[in-house]
Amino acid sequence: MPEPPLVEGQGTFLESDDVFLMGRDILVGRSGNGSNEKGAKWLQRYLGDEYRVHEVPLSPNFLHLDCVMCAPRPGLAMVCREAFVNGLPDIIKDWDIIDVSPEDAEKHQGTAQARTGSD
Repeated sequence: MPEPPLVEGQGTFLESDDVFLMGRDILVGRSGNGSNEKGAKWLQRYLGDEYRVHEVPLSPNFLHLDCVMCAPRPGLAMVCREAFVNGLPDIIKDWDIIDVSPEDAEKHQGTAQARTGSD
């Protein structure tokens, strides 16, 4: 992966906490706190046409995709729906979903909401 430049907000970023491998489909969460569009596009180019990389826009209130989703087995996911800016990713829309509140996601899925400002 390309080395990111020293200028904040520029470059190619891909963080493991944002990447979910689901067979030949790969979800990349983008909350503005970690992975970015350039990172997702780099991953697609690197892996080639055998894989499909799906960008998943997330609320900036959460750090990473693994903070708001887990998939213990194919067909079942625990999600905090409020975190998904455009709704659930198509790949899991027909799955059985266990809804998790933002508070429970923060407390029990090992997450910490991103903080802005002075709080």
